[in-house]
Amino acid sequence: GLGRIYLRQSQAESPDEHLLDLARLNIKKYTAVFPQGEEEATLQQLYSEMEQVFAQRLLVAAKFFQKKRQKKAASLYVNKILCLYPETPAGRDAQKMIERW
Repeated sequence: GLGRIYLRQSQAESPDEHLLDLARLNIKKYTAVFPQGEEEATLQQLYSEMEQVFAQRLLVAAKFFQKKRQKKAASLYVNKILCLYPETPAGRDAQKMIERW
């Protein structure tokens, strides 16, 4: 369905972060129309996977700047991960990066 399409698009070379907004909006619409809908758990899972895709891309950038010893640049990406995607595996990795600094 639509959730899988958003997930596929988020895995593209240069995904648009607005896909998360669209996916969230569509989940809200779905639950408004189908409050006991069977697909809600699946949609939430797909949304979580999308968040992980975006968080992982930010983590790759943070690690790149960390290796280049550009702590300020790395911290921008780490902070964005922690603000937007703290519950993802990348969020946990970002927290570990901060603890090591």
